[in-house]
Amino acid sequence: MKKILLMFFAFTMVLYIAGCGAKEEENTPNNDNQNQTENNGNNESNNDSKEITVEDVMNAPENPESDFVVVDHGNGDVELLGYEGTDEIVVIPEIWNGKKITTISPYVFGVNSAVKAIKLPNSVTLVGEFAFAGNENLEIVVFGSGVKEIGNSAFQGCTNLHDLILKEGLVKIGHAGVGGCTNLKYLNVPETVTDISHMAFYACPDDFVLAGKAGSTIEAYAKDKGITFEAN
Repeated sequence: MKKILLMFFAFTMVLYIAGCGAKEEENTPNNDNQNQTENNGNNESNNDSKEITVEDVMNAPENPESDFVVVDHGNGDVELLGYEGTDEIVVIPEIWNGKKITTISPYVFGVNSAVKAIKLPNSVTLVGEFAFAGNENLEIVVFGSGVKEIGNSAFQGCTNLHDLILKEGLVKIGHAGVGGCTNLKYLNVPETVTDISHMAFYACPDDFVLAGKAGSTIEAYAKDKGITFEAN
């Protein structure tokens, strides 16, 4: 009887040990799966959208005409009314259906726009009132050489705008034209600018710097408003 009990006890222990071994194998992490998970994590990190630079904007291709909604004034020019594309960087073409795009209308790239960077063509002469206003995604805007006027509140509330590249030929910056751009630390203003609203740069950061030619209108403006000026 003892012998039978000993045999039964030994058999039970074998089964127990075998079961524990199976559980250990189940609970042991699979190195292949772990590596795959780590690789997936790295891939996700690599796929994060990289920071857009001015160089990226300058080298980006023109968007197709079909991305834009315009109104034809019947004088050989068209006014840009809307953008229907999905690109973060938008390069506006100079010509739409054989006619020049000359004006950016209110809110084309404003509130709720996902556009982060824009390059204007040389044909644009007017950046209209509220054209970019309230676009908190906007980071970079590069003007063409044709812009004469920045309308009232054109960039008002573009809180992530950090690069605004203006060109010679610009004459006027309207009321709050570049107001509330709390991330814009430096702005080079062309010597051709002679008409600047007294509230053109309201609510810009305390360390905001205006740059331009010594003796220019922008230098006098900066000194009058207590804004740091840098001659170039």
